[in-house]
Amino acid sequence: MSLLRPASLVALLSALALLGAGCGEKQEPDLSELPPPPQPRPPTPPQGLPQAVIGDWQGTLDQKGIKPFPIRVAIRSATDPERNIVRYGGEIGCSGTWSYIGADGPQVRFRERIDAGAGGKCKGTGTVTVQPDKRGRLEYRFTGGGIESQGVLSPD
Repeated sequence: MSLLRPASLVALLSALALLGAGCGEKQEPDLSELPPPPQPRPPTPPQGLPQAVIGDWQGTLDQKGIKPFPIRVAIRSATDPERNIVRYGGEIGCSGTWSYIGADGPQVRFRERIDAGAGGKCKGTGTVTVQPDKRGRLEYRFTGGGIESQGVLSPD
């Protein structure tokens, strides 16, 4: 029987120790007490529409160079322009949507996007400002593309 050399004995004992340490079940940490990871915040929507402008409106507008023309608009959402539909009649004959920009005191601003109507002339954007008056109507003003129009809208 031969004796193991001291270096061989140390190597054998080290190998056995490593094998013993690798066996068995590893205990998993308890993560139930940790807070959930931070979630990204959605963009802040504009403040809600002022109550005085919500609803269905109609009126007649004046614009330099053309006859007065009718308007009908539904103002329903601060976040979804597809719910704020505008239609212009007369020589204009176009329709589109209003995206709520915000309010400054009694003035409420929208970004108008015209994208449908008669011929290929029904495209463009501009800013619409409406302001409630003491009679429950809206004073209307549009500016954009070198065009200005104004009028008064009444509840439809």
